[in-house]
Amino acid sequence: MGLFANRDRKLSLEIDTEMLHPSQVRLIKSINSLLLHLLVTDDEAEYFESSSDFLRLAASAIKESHFPQENEPLDKIDYSHQAIEYAIDLLQEAINKKEIKNLDN
Repeated sequence: MGLFANRDRKLSLEIDTEMLHPSQVRLIKSINSLLLHLLVTDDEAEYFESSSDFLRLAASAIKESHFPQENEPLDKIDYSHQAIEYAIDLLQEAINKKEIKNLDN
């Protein structure tokens, strides 16, 4: 964590939560907290564990989104499971091709 000299900088995020269920708001808070921990940890075990936990929470966000909640009961299709499998397949393909992109704007 000693790489950053300017520690007084803060990032404030404002999210309109009107359309979100309280559990979705908690999930966003957990993802943000875990992401910060993942980005600054110096410990190898914490890095790997946090990486795994972050992807697990991302999958949870996919499952908790409005689309599968509204459409799965009607269509009898497990959209969230399919979306997670699709994302994992594309991620695995990108890893194998060493094409993980840095989308820093």
